[in-house]
Amino acid sequence: MESCNNDEYSKDIKNMNLLYVANCFKDHSVKMIFRFLCSPDCNNGETFINTEKTNDIFSFVKLVTTRNCIIEVSDHSMGSFFKNWNNNIMQMISPIEILDFNHAGPFKMYGLKNNFIQSTHPTLNQIGHMSSSDNIEITFNNMGGTKVFKIIESESSKVTIISKGIQLNNNNNNSYYYGITRNEDIEKYYQEVPVHCEFEYGSGKIVVSATHWCNLNSVNTPVDIPSIIRYCTDTFGDEATQDFEYTLSCAQNDVEYNRIISDTVREISSGSRPVKKTKFNS
Repeated sequence: MESCNNDEYSKDIKNMNLLYVANCFKDHSVKMIFRFLCSPDCNNGETFINTEKTNDIFSFVKLVTTRNCIIEVSDHSMGSFFKNWNNNIMQMISPIEILDFNHAGPFKMYGLKNNFIQSTHPTLNQIGHMSSSDNIEITFNNMGGTKVFKIIESESSKVTIISKGIQLNNNNNNSYYYGITRNEDIEKYYQEVPVHCEFEYGSGKIVVSATHWCNLNSVNTPVDIPSIIRYCTDTFGDEATQDFEYTLSCAQNDVEYNRIISDTVREISSGSRPVKKTKFNS
């Protein structure tokens, strides 16, 4: 990435993908997102592959945030990022602390529509626009070991909270405690925690997420159908939109209708649409 700011060095890049990124980086009119998603390479939220690679990540973040861009960290990558944050290297105190317990199973996220719309992250922005209610509420089915964090108040960094959430109780939650045995710790497990937030770093923004959109279970608040149709078309194309509208028109009851809506919101927000048999390809 040193080549991003070096025109001469850029000429020697043979990898076309890297050359494209380097050219985009130099063009400040291009919006860039560098996504560090949850991965086994994050070693359960401890490091990025190893100590050397983890240090490389921080050097990379310091470099690319010399211009306006978004750094996204989520779940295990979030854990690796903030557990290894070095105040001296990063030249600021970390505003995020990873807690010593995890979440799993049913989880409710909530926030204000306007806060989502004002987010710098396009997916969060989409969620805001797809809601027809001022209050957004979504239920997730979190995978085991989902990281939990808290925000550390500091004069050096202002953190904007976009959403919060709570772990929901169910009959199987005892299997999700991951070593929690004391009653006071179990109470913490069910306390309200931040889910999405963002803060400025350099000339960019770091966006923090504790959720996986692919684990979205149900959208519990009213949605704006024209917005969903628009985002469905932008993400998957006209045929997918026709499929969505047709399937929605065939819904037999409110439960089925809400399931179709929730499935579509999950697909749009995660950017992943499973192959389906529809009236167009059946």
